[in-house]
Amino acid sequence: ATNSAQEDLGAKYFTCRYERIHFDKGLVHMDGTTALTFVRSRHGTNGEASDFARSKRQEKVLEAVRNKALSFETLTNPARISQLLKTFGRSIDTDITIKDTVEFYKLFRQVNKIHTFVLDDSLKSGLPNGRVSLFINPPRGEYGGAYVLISQDDDFSLVQGYVKKLLTGEITDYEATASSRTSN
Repeated sequence: ATNSAQEDLGAKYFTCRYERIHFDKGLVHMDGTTALTFVRSRHGTNGEASDFARSKRQEKVLEAVRNKALSFETLTNPARISQLLKTFGRSIDTDITIKDTVEFYKLFRQVNKIHTFVLDDSLKSGLPNGRVSLFINPPRGEYGGAYVLISQDDDFSLVQGYVKKLLTGEITDYEATASSRTSN
């Protein structure tokens, strides 16, 4: 194991520890194995090497699964519904009654949009008082070696205002980070 620290020997001894994955730009249909590899990856390029990027990838996959499961094509096909029930039945243990499930479904049909975003320490534009991010990452030694994000001044009203703007559509998460990304 100590040889793995030597760059020229590491790949030779531990080729099973990582897997390269690449996707061309555009719509990609994934099987379960590929989707798991995509959402579990901890390394990447183009800003994809953080746990926050991983969270965003997980959101994308969950939303894609949700959209597919609730699509007209799926909901009008009894065989697909049966297969979904079998699949989820093996994976989910719940005490929600059938009656409550029907009520949840009726409520869910009224939802037009789901807002998903990750609050992290990435650069943001348009923040007051010259701030460039919502959170900072202090030295790990201050928190027992843990990676934490904190407010610069223990005032979370800035975070609350940012979330409110995202939820009301005043800004998008992409817009808030776009100008910061182009300056890098």
